[in-house]
Amino acid sequence: MTRRARLVTLVLSLLPGLLAGCGGTTVPAVVSPAGAARALPSGAHGRSLLYVSNGQDVLIYTYPRAKRIGSLSGFAGAYGLCTDAAQDIFVPFIYDNGGVYEFPHGGQSPIAFLGFSYGWAHGCSVDPKTGSLAVIGGPEFGEEGTYVTVYHHKAKRGWRLGRTYPMPNAIGEYCAYDDASNLFCDGKTSSGTFVLDELPSGASAFSSLSVDQTIDAPGGIQWDGAHLAIGDSNASPSTIYQFDIEGSAARKTGATPLDGSNDAQQFWIQGKTVIAPDPKRYCGSSDGCIGLYAYPAGGSAVATIPQRSATGAAVSLRP
Repeated sequence: MTRRARLVTLVLSLLPGLLAGCGGTTVPAVVSPAGAARALPSGAHGRSLLYVSNGQDVLIYTYPRAKRIGSLSGFAGAYGLCTDAAQDIFVPFIYDNGGVYEFPHGGQSPIAFLGFSYGWAHGCSVDPKTGSLAVIGGPEFGEEGTYVTVYHHKAKRGWRLGRTYPMPNAIGEYCAYDDASNLFCDGKTSSGTFVLDELPSGASAFSSLSVDQTIDAPGGIQWDGAHLAIGDSNASPSTIYQFDIEGSAARKTGATPLDGSNDAQQFWIQGKTVIAPDPKRYCGSSDGCIGLYAYPAGGSAVATIPQRSATGAAVSLRP
């Protein structure tokens, strides 16, 4: 079965019970199937979990022991990941027009599918205050035309589509909310210049921020609890920089070098540890490695997990 056929089969399997109550035949932009199975892979019960995308599927490990216990599959091209306060995992994918699946902690059946109307979806972030979900994507990697769509929780259950915001003059990569509901997205111009844009809480459009650190290849971006952390995936080694936002400027306050890495993309900061997948780093028997580093000190990895083509990570804590 082809990637597209698997995706269509999965989406169609979620729709019959929903459309019966819609009073029409139009497929809604946001689908929240009721009663979806919450089967857990062996070893997931009562554990925190590490999810790792490899450009195709999403692998599930226990955390922090990193024992492989399962995977999520059936979509095409999984990339940037994120979680919410309920510890659900969100999986954007880039092929077949793009979209986002929501899975419960440890579950192997989706509880929601969120359509993305602007091409490939390749990153997401959840507002810690409101629970709103921001999804970034565009027509194709390396092409201009990036959009960020925000989805909001319905009053009772499920999701409703909010607004879509263009990132002007940028090829966007990843987004992150801070603890005040401000949304930050990184990327580059068509000529390769780094871009950091902010959608302030309540604003109707992105604004550009100046950055006092050269970043060659925009990597992951995450609020670490005190600072905005932004990765340079093309540095040697890949490095995560911390910034304070002062008006229209991002001021560097620190740096976390990820020794041994050279293409760390969508990292995940979990307390005093940062998990950094790198699809190019050689690790044991695999051309690809997930490095676990002390945060914010960085330096040599405290542990590594061999995994070919690892591109993104997120931790879902034990509920």
